[in-house]
Amino acid sequence: MSDDPTRPAETPLESWKGIAEYLQRDARTVRRWEALEQLPVHRHHHLARSSVYAYPSELDAWRASRRPDKDVPVASGWLGGRTRTLALASLTMLTFVSSGGGRVMNPAAGSASEPVVRRVWADGFVDLLGSPSADGKYLSVVDWTTGDLAVRDLATAETHRITNKGAWTGSSEHAESSIFSPDGKQLAYAWFNSGLSYDLRLIRIDGSQPRILYRNDEATYVYPSQWAPDGRSILVLVTLKSGSNQIALVSVADGAIRILKSIGWSGPVKMGFSVDGRFIAYHAPPREDSPNRDIFILATDGSRESPAVEHAADDVFLGWAPDGRHILFASDRTSTMSAWSLPVADGRPQGPAEIVKRDLGRVWPLGFASSGVYFYGLESGVLDVFVQPFDRATGRVTGAPSKLTQRFVAMNLSPEFSPDGEHALYVSKRTAGPPFFQQVITVQSLQTGESRDLTTELGYLQRVRWSPDGRSLLGVGRDRKNRQGIYRIDARAGTATLLVQGEPDSQVAAPAWSPDGKRLFFLRTESGNKLARIVRREMDTGQETEICRTEATRRIQRMALSPDAQQVAFIISDTTTRSSSLNVVSARGGDVRTLVKVEAPDAVVTGYDILAWSPDGRHVFFAKSRDVASGQELWRVAVAGGAPEPVGLATTSIYGVAVHPAGTEIAVASGELTTEIWAMENFLPALKPAR
Repeated sequence: MSDDPTRPAETPLESWKGIAEYLQRDARTVRRWEALEQLPVHRHHHLARSSVYAYPSELDAWRASRRPDKDVPVASGWLGGRTRTLALASLTMLTFVSSGGGRVMNPAAGSASEPVVRRVWADGFVDLLGSPSADGKYLSVVDWTTGDLAVRDLATAETHRITNKGAWTGSSEHAESSIFSPDGKQLAYAWFNSGLSYDLRLIRIDGSQPRILYRNDEATYVYPSQWAPDGRSILVLVTLKSGSNQIALVSVADGAIRILKSIGWSGPVKMGFSVDGRFIAYHAPPREDSPNRDIFILATDGSRESPAVEHAADDVFLGWAPDGRHILFASDRTSTMSAWSLPVADGRPQGPAEIVKRDLGRVWPLGFASSGVYFYGLESGVLDVFVQPFDRATGRVTGAPSKLTQRFVAMNLSPEFSPDGEHALYVSKRTAGPPFFQQVITVQSLQTGESRDLTTELGYLQRVRWSPDGRSLLGVGRDRKNRQGIYRIDARAGTATLLVQGEPDSQVAAPAWSPDGKRLFFLRTESGNKLARIVRREMDTGQETEICRTEATRRIQRMALSPDAQQVAFIISDTTTRSSSLNVVSARGGDVRTLVKVEAPDAVVTGYDILAWSPDGRHVFFAKSRDVASGQELWRVAVAGGAPEPVGLATTSIYGVAVHPAGTEIAVASGELTTEIWAMENFLPALKPAR
């Protein structure tokens, strides 16, 4: 519970799952919303995972400020009628030579028939943190109405609770990741407990014999990945308070833990046993500074470890096939994430990997059924950057929007024009799944269309901006030690230098340089969002000066510096009055002027980078949700005062806005994402008993 006496009398939702259930989304989605769209989530003591709470009134105000949950009509032809499906990129037919390198070939070669994929769950609240039963009839999930562990019948789409913790109002405890035992009679699962940490628990399918198997006060999370084939131990990933991860085995009999390997902070999403239980496969970066992952095989007795797949691409372990002779993994070596099969024996590769399913998509690994059917989550949908001509005299967009790039169909957002107006950049996600996703910064010539990618060691990048001289970029992100902060990124090499580090009790956001590069302006939000401050930092001395602050229920959500660095525009969301406002303050501090204020259900949109100044400093561009059924619309308002005016650009969702230095074009990131569960079958040789 919050100890803030200024809070209204309101019962908070005290877990990721409670927040997810309230918003009718999965936990990954709401965590992404917090990271990228300023979802109003508070934290207890800054534990690494799930030590969070949120107030329904704040979530309501936030939801009203962004896009509606369903497709809605759009205005002015902006993306109107555009089909929101994941476009398939063409594959280049290549042969790769390396350990587990692989070759592209007929997907049916060596298989019973052409691989078949089918969608098994798309409606409602899709959970990606469970696993399939051995017979493929069930998925372990969480019942989001209470946070209980549950099982979903894939044939009937019915969900049955296994635990019975009661309503969220009585307890913030909840289940998370879960796996079936080999005989299908038990479930092992992570449980967020009242001490704000995680247990590894066991329970029978009928709800009987629940018990805590493992608890460690130094661990912030325990992720059960797979039962050993003999059912005597459970393969887990343990995340420590230091941020590092351990691959370990936990005894089912007595909860004793045996650490197999420490692997740094970037732990694998999925690990798996060989059929005989002698080996464990997992993915991890080959080096701490590597942007990609390889696949390794570790002997369960600790006697040896060796790489199974070494490649310059990003390779993600999906599962060890039940025939015992293949490892399934996803790789982006053919430009898009595709599924590959690697033959293995005695813990070693037995030839090149072969592609089995092209264009798999942004995949989340779930696991195999004993029949060889593979279940996986899929993050689909498209976010893209569009550019549209803008008439400065009328304040309206003209002509039709055009895509900034045709190279990738991915999650492209955060557009930004270079100071000289000759280039634009955007940020895209091109790898599959957490815990760390690599984002690529692409710089593109507006004259020739030529582009180049900057792959940094940073993840979860937000608000990438050019330096005044165009030689470097400024962005908020996390490095491979999970340190949040503001980074300077070399515009040619992509190397990143930490400028301001977020502290355990505060996070930094929305950075902007002064035109001379001597000062840095940014937003610092303290623990539990109780205090938000706009700060000016002298680059030579590191001295910080507070410009403006808000407390308690009036939180600063976004800020943007004027072109001459004399004023700061920012958005405030007031959960007490259920209103939101666009404001300006002098860069030296002083009185705050409100330019726009709207009441719920309408709202000034706070997500992503939806705040920009006109090049002449006379207007501020912002997005407004007209109501919960009408999507979002781009507006501008004169800084000197006057009524705001729409610019003629509307869509279901806006994920970033940038204005060309000449004031003649506007770039907007727009689109949506969805989450589904799929099954893939008929891609392995006919199953025979493993020897």
